[in-house]
Amino acid sequence: MATTSKKAQDTTQKMYSVKCKGGVVVKVPEKIIRQSQLLHNMIVLSDDKDSMLNVSQVDSKVLKSIITFLEPYQNEKPYKPAKDYRVQISPRDDQFLANFNGNQLVELLNTANYLSVYRLIDAGCLRIRGMIENRTAEEIRHILQLPDDLTDEEKREIERVYVDPEQPSTSSTFFP
Repeated sequence: MATTSKKAQDTTQKMYSVKCKGGVVVKVPEKIIRQSQLLHNMIVLSDDKDSMLNVSQVDSKVLKSIITFLEPYQNEKPYKPAKDYRVQISPRDDQFLANFNGNQLVELLNTANYLSVYRLIDAGCLRIRGMIENRTAEEIRHILQLPDDLTDEEKREIERVYVDPEQPSTSSTFFP
């Protein structure tokens, strides 16, 4: 009796066609599809299991990045989020996410959220936590490329309400 290698099994798995923004079609392996709650539910609820999955608001490049992120996990057990908030990001996930700037990371995580890819959402949030931990508001805005849309009056109000007067400070933690 011949045995099939793990590599051969992976190449013969079912592929699904996912139609993205602009009509771009991306082929996605079944094991990757299962890691997206939205895509998996679309297949389960469809009468035609071979029909094209339409996610026209998803950019194909972002979907391909999500697929690349999920590939190392496709043979693992279904993802269960950590219950401990002190969990750290894995080196593999951190290295992957380091390739994205602030705007790209936000777009990647928004798409992961839309597709319900919880493993990527958690990894991305851990990456962002590491990026902004112990930073000032100005540094966080710079890192995440966010506009400074608060008036001076709003900034003073936030400091009045949230800054602990017992803590000595040379500069504002919230606003420089």
